Amino acid sequence: MTMQLVERFAGVAATVQVTAGPFQSFTQIAEFQKSVLRLHGVAGASIRNARRGVLVLEVDYDGIVPLHIRLHDLRDVRWTPVQVSEDAVEIAVA
Repeated sequence: MTMQLVERFAGVAATVQVTAGPFQSFTQIAEFQKSVLRLHGVAGASIRNARRGVLVLEVDYDGIVPLHIRLHDLRDVRWTPVQVSEDAVEIAVA
């Protein structure tokens, strides 16, 4: 646990899995991915899976603020948390 904290403060990127949905179209999925990429501390956001309106992103994140908090900076996306951990965030998009 202590090593993880040291790595995080040293700027080592962590991969956080973000599961979000439901989306009604691939356009909405693409817009969400672009919004996540614009967040401070996000170095990459690759689609791991997108099925039945549910998107799974692998997000390379090196911010000090936890990603589930940073997601509040998303513009034009209303969401609520479903489940949050250090390496995975699940949100419901409204």
